[in-house]
Amino acid sequence: MRLRASSSRLQGPPVLTLLAFLLSLSVGVAHTKGAQPARGTLQPGASTMSMEQWREARRAAEAAMETRRGDEKIASLEAFLKEYPGYPEMGQVLASLVEAYIDKGDFDASHLASVIEQESVAAALYSFQRPEFLVHRYYFTHHLPMESAERLLGKARSQIAAEKVRVAQEAPSKRRDEARSLLASREFTLELCEGRVLLERKKYPAAIEKLRHAEDVGDRTGRSGLLLRDSGGKLVRRLPTSNAHNDWLNLSLATAYLRTGNRGEARARLDLVQDFLPGYFPEIGVAREALRKELGVPPASSRGIRAEPKAAADFRLKDLEGKEVSLADFRDRVVLAMFWSTW
Repeated sequence: MRLRASSSRLQGPPVLTLLAFLLSLSVGVAHTKGAQPARGTLQPGASTMSMEQWREARRAAEAAMETRRGDEKIASLEAFLKEYPGYPEMGQVLASLVEAYIDKGDFDASHLASVIEQESVAAALYSFQRPEFLVHRYYFTHHLPMESAERLLGKARSQIAAEKVRVAQEAPSKRRDEARSLLASREFTLELCEGRVLLERKKYPAAIEKLRHAEDVGDRTGRSGLLLRDSGGKLVRRLPTSNAHNDWLNLSLATAYLRTGNRGEARARLDLVQDFLPGYFPEIGVAREALRKELGVPPASSRGIRAEPKAAADFRLKDLEGKEVSLADFRDRVVLAMFWSTW
């Protein structure tokens, strides 16, 4: 039994998983006993290590990741990559290296992109390290090479397609439903990132088509906001939800429409940008204000949504004391209505 360098998930109860993990490390001694590699190191491309090697590599990884920020931390992490190429938890080290480069702010874009591509290979367990999410998180904000982004997105598309086939073969279950939900989220992110790549390449009509397709995917799966439809099922309005993906979708569409001369659609899309979390995603606010100035529209804070007043439908129910009350009893008073459900 071997412990592979890829982060494949071990299945089973926690105790059995731990026993399997420890067994795989101890058995690794038998595989490496004949060759006797240098203490604390792995042969390039090796997929197993002894318990002693793993412990030493783990200590070295933690020391490198805890090094103080700046050039010293980057050097420590890069040195670890060379000394322990088969470390099973390499995804954590690579993620730390990526953040160290970005924290420093002065980096070679091509080299950083290559580290991110390695991270996508070594970190299959973590959702925030899936290829499409890495593109969404790093490539546009930090102006990394679009060729690298396209490779990652191609990998993501292949992963999603293979997973769809696998999930389709499963019997109906809660687990299958959760897997389908995850795939829907991944597909929405993938389509959005592909549209943004086209926008970066200034292929504006193609970007609009791809971004609208991403929105359709989001509509089918509830990722692109709350949909208001009339009695005939026609979409009346889309209420965006508070996540960065929807903001980037609308910002990207606003930019693409503006570049093709469609200022009306550009303004309509800009109005949908919420920027609910400016502390986490300051670049959204910066991009929105730049587009606002280019379009000549007033700041978001001075605009509001207005509708003609319309009386709510009356209803009757019993309060907590069993007394029957009517909504009409509270006319001209502020009423807070709370709706909840279980399933």
